[in-house]
Amino acid sequence: MKTLQLVLVLAYFSCCLLFSACDQTSNFEQNAAVTPVVQESMDKGNEAFKQEDYKTAIDYYLRLLKILEPQGNLKIYPEILVQLGTSYFKLQDYDKALDYYYLFLELPQVQSSPKEKAKGIGSIASVHQKVGNYEDSYQLQIDALKIREAENDSAGIGRSLYELGTLMFYQKNYELAREYYQSSLNLSKAMGNKKATLSCLNAMGTTYQGLDSTNLVLPYLEEALALARELGKKSAEAYALHNIGAHYLEKKSFFQTAEAYFLESYQIKLDLDDKWGLIGSHIYLGDLYLKQSLLEKARLEYEKGLALAEEIDSDVRKVALLNRLAEVYELKKDYPQALLLKNKYISLNESILNEKMLEEMGNKKAQYLLQKKEKDIAIFKEKARTKKLRSNFLLILSFFSICLVGLSYNSHTRLQFTKKLKEKNTEIQQQNQDLARKNDDLKKFAFIVSHDLKAPLRTIGSFTGLMRRRYFHLFDKNGQEYMDFITGGVKRMDQLLNDLLTYSQIENNEQESDWTETKDVVHNALSNLYFQIRNQKVAIKINEIALPRVRGNSAHLTQLFQNIIANGIKFRNGRDPQILIDCLQNEEKYTFAIKDNGIGIEEQYQEKIFRMFSRLHKVEEYEGTGIGLATCKKIVEKHGGKIWVESAPGQGSTFFFSLPKN
Repeated sequence: MKTLQLVLVLAYFSCCLLFSACDQTSNFEQNAAVTPVVQESMDKGNEAFKQEDYKTAIDYYLRLLKILEPQGNLKIYPEILVQLGTSYFKLQDYDKALDYYYLFLELPQVQSSPKEKAKGIGSIASVHQKVGNYEDSYQLQIDALKIREAENDSAGIGRSLYELGTLMFYQKNYELAREYYQSSLNLSKAMGNKKATLSCLNAMGTTYQGLDSTNLVLPYLEEALALARELGKKSAEAYALHNIGAHYLEKKSFFQTAEAYFLESYQIKLDLDDKWGLIGSHIYLGDLYLKQSLLEKARLEYEKGLALAEEIDSDVRKVALLNRLAEVYELKKDYPQALLLKNKYISLNESILNEKMLEEMGNKKAQYLLQKKEKDIAIFKEKARTKKLRSNFLLILSFFSICLVGLSYNSHTRLQFTKKLKEKNTEIQQQNQDLARKNDDLKKFAFIVSHDLKAPLRTIGSFTGLMRRRYFHLFDKNGQEYMDFITGGVKRMDQLLNDLLTYSQIENNEQESDWTETKDVVHNALSNLYFQIRNQKVAIKINEIALPRVRGNSAHLTQLFQNIIANGIKFRNGRDPQILIDCLQNEEKYTFAIKDNGIGIEEQYQEKIFRMFSRLHKVEEYEGTGIGLATCKKIVEKHGGKIWVESAPGQGSTFFFSLPKN
């Protein structure tokens, strides 16, 4: 009898613990008190944010950050970070927005709150979407959606669906975008969330425009405009006006109406300093003038938009504008400029939109749907089990009995586990074989570049040279100029293939390291650049005493120094180039510095220059393929180090890279 009582008591406490775990709530809310001064500043910041005065809001939030320490008022600190991130996001300062979103996401109280964690992930995804990094944005939104569905966070789910719709919209997959937007709209209306409903109405209108369902466009957009004015949301009002203008743009007899809507929208965006929106206005005003054959007015609008797109570093916007500008110059019969712009458009467009990426996003969606289905089944089973536990207390006793019986079958379970482990090992081996095969295919890329791709290029170059020698006098001025374009294009393509070959060799070859004197490496690099140094009257100063002996690949390190020094010579500032090479060290690493007196680099581009194909200048100004510094970054990372630059326009640049001592 006593044994039975003990079992019942244990069962009771087990149930208490079980249901306590099931009902555990987020520990995001902290008990830290908010002082009146802090609360007043927070209220003012939030009010400015609500009024879309984001610069003022940022001032208040930054003051609060100086007052509060991360370990201080934990309840309000995360809110300040996310509001700062969103304010910078609204002002299109995406780098700072990411900084604060990541700070928010890394807080322990956010990591322990699934709802807040999903908010951080979703916010970071939105930044990636704005700059055209669609694949990462899609995966992050899917991650956020999974968390929100697990938490039954209806508002969060609606937000994720909306953002996924936006991703599909920019990929021109309007049907899928409509599905996402419609689901988000249904949720927003069901919750009575007017702000979210407003965003969805605007999105639905533009999506139906993309689907050519013109009869469905205006009802959504006019409802969005009315709701925006009701809520006092100036940015949403601007977008609704713009979208209505875009609708009338498709109707020839309504060009004046379209222009009126565009200009009204433009003025609101100008007041809000909404650069992203202003770019859209320039695009559509340019389209409007282009439809009326007002080529010079169209060109001016597109170039204003392109300048803003460069300012906020949005590849998505730049692609749209480059293509349109190319069309304008083609209509003006300025074919060389049209060709140059079209090439830029093609190169940039391929980097943000391609078949492989769309396929990958589709695969991720399929994986998510499959996981969601499996998860729904698991949740259903868990609910059924919990219901039985609650309705029949005796089932707990059965549970303990089953556990005891299960112990007697431990050996059987172990055998099954061993069998599954063997199956998993076989699967992993198969995956490793597949990976090895793919890596082998990747290594063949170098051979393809150096042979298969260069063969037709040599043919083009040879026959163009032959035509130039034999028939140059038969061509008019335009024909001769086009021939120069072909010759220049062949030369640049050959250099591009060489640079790609170098990059792929660094990427795919195993690192062959040995002890190397960096002063010898530097002198090898300078020998390779002898003619440039002599012709450009370059002054080289080397602190040879400071240059250490390091463990690394001599050829790759020579390439590293050579690329950076060559850039210092190429990007000269109207005077004789001066290069200084030095090295500092601490207990863990060597830090090399290569300083020049060149044109310098603006702060906003100091990370971008290390990406593949990143160019800050036109080909006519400075030749190159945009791969050199990406190669440097790859070499340094292969050696376990980091590379960065410190610079200011007109004041030269100092490239730093670190190499570990051990």
